[in-house]
Amino acid sequence: MRLCEVAVVGLGLMGSAALDVLKEEHALGGRTYAEIVRGLVDRLDLVENRLRVAQAELARSRSPAPANSSQAGARPPRESGPPTAEEARRFELVAKRFVRAMQRRHAALPEGELPATVDDLFGTLAAKVDELGGMDEGELADASVEVAVLALCLHNEALKGT
Repeated sequence: MRLCEVAVVGLGLMGSAALDVLKEEHALGGRTYAEIVRGLVDRLDLVENRLRVAQAELARSRSPAPANSSQAGARPPRESGPPTAEEARRFELVAKRFVRAMQRRHAALPEGELPATVDDLFGTLAAKVDELGGMDEGELADASVEVAVLALCLHNEALKGT
C-alpha cells in the first residue's frame, strides 16, 4: 500500500473532528470530507514527488560527473514527437490534480474577493506573478494554483467583453 493510501485510511479512522482540524491547520479547501481527504492526498503526493526529485538530485550530486555526455547508456533528450504513453499518463494525472486544486482554491475564496474587472484581474495576476521569483518550491506549488485561478477568472471576464 502506498503512503498516500495509508494516509487516506488513517484519516478515515480519525473521524470528522480530526479532518476539521486538519482543514483549518493546513488551509484546505473543500466542502465535503471527501474533498478534504482528496486535497490532503494531493499534497502528500506532491511531497512524495518532491522527495523523489530531491533524492535523485542528491544521488546525482554524489556521483562523479560524466566526462563525456555521449556515455554508453545515456539517452539523448527527446526533441519532438508525440509523448509516450507513460508521459501522457503522468501529465494527465498531474493535470487532474492541478485542476482539482484550482477548484478547491476557487471554492475557498470568500464572496467578492476576486477583482471584478479585466484590468483589476490583470493587475492582481501580474502582481502575483512578480511574487513567484522569491518563492521556494513549496510556496510555488500553492502560488501556481492561485495564479491559474486568477488567469482563469481573467479569461472568463475577457470573454464576457467579446
